[in-house]
Amino acid sequence: MKTTAEETTVDIASSDNYKTAISGMTSGSYKFSWTVTSQDGRCEDVAYVTITDNTFSVDADLSTNEAYRYVCGTETDLEAQASTGTGKWIVPAESGVEVSDINSNKVVVTKLASSATLVWEETRGQCTVQDQITLTNRLPIVNAKTDYYTCDGTITLNATVEAPLTGRWEKISTSTPSVFEKNEGTAINEGIVKFVKMVDNSTEQLKWIVTDDLLKSCENTAIASVTNLKTTAEIFDVDDVCGSHVPMIMAQAIPEGFTGTWSSAEPKIKFGDEHAISTTIDGLLEGQN
Repeated sequence: MKTTAEETTVDIASSDNYKTAISGMTSGSYKFSWTVTSQDGRCEDVAYVTITDNTFSVDADLSTNEAYRYVCGTETDLEAQASTGTGKWIVPAESGVEVSDINSNKVVVTKLASSATLVWEETRGQCTVQDQITLTNRLPIVNAKTDYYTCDGTITLNATVEAPLTGRWEKISTSTPSVFEKNEGTAINEGIVKFVKMVDNSTEQLKWIVTDDLLKSCENTAIASVTNLKTTAEIFDVDDVCGSHVPMIMAQAIPEGFTGTWSSAEPKIKFGDEHAISTTIDGLLEGQN
């Protein structure tokens, strides 16, 4: 009695035993024979059996063929290797992640707050195999002050990042004369820079852009508003008067959001309305006031 195999790579542990172990098979089908021979060798009979090895492999992420992937944001597409078996995604409940269809190899992953490990499991016959992929959300968190004010058209902007993040300031409008100047010892793409040459009484919108060095295509942006409060105070000329009363003195109109105040070093001088653009004056002394 003897067991034989068509494939020479297959190892039969005990070919003369009716019960034996077989090794060396890879994925596919193998044909074996069991031969029974009479003691005198004149008669024999042969039986055949086909054994199929269902061993196979899967890949949880065809886009990288790696065990991890960085993504930019809380949502991403994910495609596992589609085989001839029955597959499903195993998603840890504690991760908070959701997939669009656990039984499909092509899914949309949502609610990826930080990192999550997903497993693609596939079953063919009596064989079940798994492969896992760890997804990490690398969308940078942006920390930057969003409202700045200056009275002279110059201000130091201050935003911070930590490695592996880098940041840079950009103007939204390129038609204004304002520019960035780096501080001594500080690179221009860092958060602490000077913003200078702003037009008087103007507001500009700037972008603070943070990039993840581990995923160069992943950026997040904060919009900052910079307002130059500088304005010019002007008084229209007043003709000489005869007496201590001035019927009207007028200043240039002031921008919205500003207030003006009339004042004099002479305490006896009184203004009709010290906050009005035009007002009367009483109590002038003889001569120039």
